[in-house]
Amino acid sequence: MCVDLLIYLISLTFHRFYPTNEGVMVAKTGVKMEVKNDTVFIRAECHSPYGIYTEAVDRDRVKKDEDFFGVILTQNKKSGYFFMVNAQGIKKDGVIVLKSTAKKEWDFVWDASVNKLKDTLWIVELKIPLSELNFNAKGDSLLVYANFVRGARLEGTGNFEAGTLVPIKGTNFYDLEYTKKFVFFLSTGQKNKFKIFNEPYVAVYHQSRGSYFSAGSDLSFKSGYLNTAITINPEYATVEGDIEQFNLDKNLMLYYPEKRPFFMDGFELWTMPFSVLYTRRLQDIDAGVKMNINMEKIGLNMFMVEEKDTNSMYISRKRITGGMRLVYSTKYAQFGGFYLQSRDTFGAKGADLMLYLPAKFHLNMQYTGDLNGKSDVFVHLYRYVRPGVNVEGGFERLDSVSLNTAYMPYPLFTRSMWLYLTFNFARDKDFLPYYAIGIGGTHGEYLDGSLYENNGTFFITLGLFNNLHFVYNLIPWRRYAPWNDTIYDNLLHYINLQYEPLKYHHINLDLQTGRFFGGTQKYYSIEYAYKGKRLHIASGYGYDEEPFYTQKRLYLKGKWNITHRLRLRLFAQHSDISNENEFDFLTEYKLRPGTSLFFVINRKDFRDGTNDTRFMAKFKTYFEIK
Repeated sequence: MCVDLLIYLISLTFHRFYPTNEGVMVAKTGVKMEVKNDTVFIRAECHSPYGIYTEAVDRDRVKKDEDFFGVILTQNKKSGYFFMVNAQGIKKDGVIVLKSTAKKEWDFVWDASVNKLKDTLWIVELKIPLSELNFNAKGDSLLVYANFVRGARLEGTGNFEAGTLVPIKGTNFYDLEYTKKFVFFLSTGQKNKFKIFNEPYVAVYHQSRGSYFSAGSDLSFKSGYLNTAITINPEYATVEGDIEQFNLDKNLMLYYPEKRPFFMDGFELWTMPFSVLYTRRLQDIDAGVKMNINMEKIGLNMFMVEEKDTNSMYISRKRITGGMRLVYSTKYAQFGGFYLQSRDTFGAKGADLMLYLPAKFHLNMQYTGDLNGKSDVFVHLYRYVRPGVNVEGGFERLDSVSLNTAYMPYPLFTRSMWLYLTFNFARDKDFLPYYAIGIGGTHGEYLDGSLYENNGTFFITLGLFNNLHFVYNLIPWRRYAPWNDTIYDNLLHYINLQYEPLKYHHINLDLQTGRFFGGTQKYYSIEYAYKGKRLHIASGYGYDEEPFYTQKRLYLKGKWNITHRLRLRLFAQHSDISNENEFDFLTEYKLRPGTSLFFVINRKDFRDGTNDTRFMAKFKTYFEIK
């Protein structure tokens, strides 16, 4: 679509939502938005009277307690996009689903430039192609709803404020309800364009077993509301490793966030109470194809991937997994359906309904059935606001559902119910700027009526100062242990302390101890992070002593943007959880926007004394075909 030049000059008044929902921001912001040549241009003049403060040095790590500017964009107030940049030029982007839930997507193709005119003033310019937004014109006009968000420093160490152009309730500035209407008029020129984006790579690997060559590509086609993407032989050597987690709750499965680009675009539609598609369970992808449709009221995701069958001990055969997710949204509700299939191994289908109730309540219901007639029923009622009263309650009945793509941290043949209440308070004071008190519990039992667990919680959260956060949680927990057919009465004390002693320096301390499965648990974790303007270093040590075992984990990771072209990344970990030592080192040199040269070292040392070392040189480029 070709849009005539139309400029909106926006007021300097931004309304505070932090530290309280009262008054206007001290830091003034002037915004100009225009659309031309199929691109949204936004220029913001950001005043910071108490100095410019930034932390994030890595993409998608921008926080609200630093100097940043962002825009929220939507056409239907059901789903949308966010684009942000801090005063150091670090970008953050993603999608918004279910009216107010932000999810990280793959890195959208857009430009952001920052110019610091003086110590108290910086200018940011955003260029967002309409092809990235999948916005559709109606007749001769393009309708867009937008809100702008800003964070800035206040007087005193650790103090900051945040606000939006359109006033919001609470602190969730992703809420699409609080957006302003803008209309851009179309010219008589071309209204629709078909674009092809190609991102090929070539790589050379060197391992102890020899050297080999690899190549692949990510190809996408975009036209209006339709996006199609194909990935061929994707590589994951450049994907950052995971910090291993301690299984303190004795779940059957731990949740790790998705980091692979193919699964981070379009799969936000699969966000449901019972997660039938947990993409981290799809491993060793050889190829994949997906199609996304994003219309005003309709969203569709269809995908198919080919992966190696890790269940076979003797041969390596391919396994194809595919699915479809359809969502229809109205002002007061969202209806959805889905279907999943993996050869003849498993399959599932189901439907879900989200009702948007008064007073910010949401009621979410989902039914899932597999090929054997087994099912899962999930009902979830919640209200999340700050300040105010948060409510969360629900019920789930899980039969022996055979679904190898689902995230199921609890056993089959169980039913659970839960209720939690949290009272949040905030005030514009240096001491105790916010605090919260919560209470709740969960009851779980097997379908035959025998106990699985009773879990309670009573916690208090205190913002003692703007740089000191404290949490105490008392956890009475009765749990059945299937490994020795015994019911244990546990009582745990949990403490979390987050402290920012100096600018750019952060300390996080976790402690948990108490009566635990017939013995005593002693768990602690201490983490330190330095977040400078170009350098980000984080390290941590964790120790977990339980009646059955003792585990330790030590990690170090860092990212250094030496110049705007050269970037280094380090990740090292020693873990008793997996009995592995891991070392990753990456160097990226940007030859031009969209084109980079990578050098990567991956090494893993295993408990049996063996190791796997891999060196990789990778060339990746990006180009657009109109």
